Amino acid sequence: MQAIVIVGGYGVVGAQIAQILRQSHGDLPLILAGRNPDQAQALLTELGAHTSAAAVDVLKPNPLAGLQPRAIINAVNDPHDYLLHEAVARGIPLVDITRWTARLQHTLNRLDRAALKAPLVFASHWMAGLASVVAVAATQQLAHTEQLDLHVLFSLKDKAGPNSIEYMQHLTTPFTITEKHQPREVYPYTEPQSVTFPNGYRAKTYRFDTPDQWTLPQSTKAASVSARITFDDRLTMGLLLGLARSGVWKLLLHRRFDRLRHALLYNPGKGAAHELVWQISGRDAAGNPQQLTKTIVDPQGQTHLTAVGAVIQLETMVGLDGSPALDAGIYFPETAPKLAYALERMQQLGVELN
Repeated sequence: MQAIVIVGGYGVVGAQIAQILRQSHGDLPLILAGRNPDQAQALLTELGAHTSAAAVDVLKPNPLAGLQPRAIINAVNDPHDYLLHEAVARGIPLVDITRWTARLQHTLNRLDRAALKAPLVFASHWMAGLASVVAVAATQQLAHTEQLDLHVLFSLKDKAGPNSIEYMQHLTTPFTITEKHQPREVYPYTEPQSVTFPNGYRAKTYRFDTPDQWTLPQSTKAASVSARITFDDRLTMGLLLGLARSGVWKLLLHRRFDRLRHALLYNPGKGAAHELVWQISGRDAAGNPQQLTKTIVDPQGQTHLTAVGAVIQLETMVGLDGSPALDAGIYFPETAPKLAYALERMQQLGVELN
C-alpha cells in the first residue's frame, strides 16, 4: 500500500495529523517528511509500525526526491510552489493547509485546471477549513443566507507552530471581503464587534484575513462574510491594535526586525482550548428572518483542531471515509467533505459543536 506523506510531519501540527491517522487507520503507511528527518525519531517510535521518515525540502525543486506517495498533506509553507508543482505534474492528490488568501489566489490563477490528474484540496482556511464546514452545514436550513460572521478567540496559552504567525504578519495589509454581494477593501484589526465566547469571555473582535471570506460567498451565496479575531489577553490585544494603527508595524516589517517581529507574534504556550463562534443570519423557505449561532470548541487547542481538519480533508479526498475518492480538480474545505461525515468525525475526535 502506498504511503501518505505528511510534509512537516514531525512539527507541531504535522505530528498531531500523524497521531490521528495512526489511531484511526492503524495499518496506513505514513511518511513523516521534512528537511531534518532525524528530528522525527521520537515520533516514529511512538507511532510504531508502518511509519518512516524521509527528507523533503520544499525550498528546492522536485522536493519529493523519488517518493511515490498515495497522497500528500502539506503542513509547511511552500513559498515557491515546488511541492504543489510536483504533485500536479505527477498526479498525486494533495491537501495543502498553508496558504493565506493572496497566496492561494495567486496559485490558483497560475494552475491549468484542465490538466489536473488528481484532486487538490486547498484547506488553508481557519483550522484547515473546519470553520467553513460548520458554517456551510448550518446554512442548509436556510433558503437564503445573508450574513456569515466568524469570531475567533485565540488563547495565548495555546500551542502554535511557527507557520501560525503568517496570519499575524499582515497587520497593515488590506484585504477584500464580500459585503452585500460587493467586494470591499478593509484593514486588519478594524471595525470591532462584541461577542461572547462559549467559556463566557466577552470581548471585541477585529477583522483579519482568511480564505474563508473569499470562498464562502461562492459556496453559500451569502451576501456578506466576515472573520474577526481577538486574544484572551486584553493587554496583548491592545498592543497589536496600537502597532497596527500607529504605523509602527510598517517599520517593523523591515528584514532587520525579523527576530523582534517573530518574538512579538510567536510565543506559544503548552495548550489551551480554541473557541470559535459563527453568527449567521438569513431567511427560511417562507421568507421569515432567521438568526443562528454555532460554536466550535476544541479543548486540545488550535493546532489539534487544524490537524483534525487536515485529516478529514485527506480522508474524504482519498476515500478513507468509505466513499469514493475525489475526482481530479480543485476543492476547498467546504466543498470537498461530506458535511454530515465531517461534523460526526469532528466530534469523534474531541471537537465540541453546538
